[in-house]
Amino acid sequence: MYILKYRKCFLFYCHFFL
Repeated sequence: MYILKYRKCFLFYCHFFL
């Protein structure tokens, strides 16, 4: 379910989260 985290990090550009 990384998609949920990615969507929230999208505002912070959390590309490293992936």
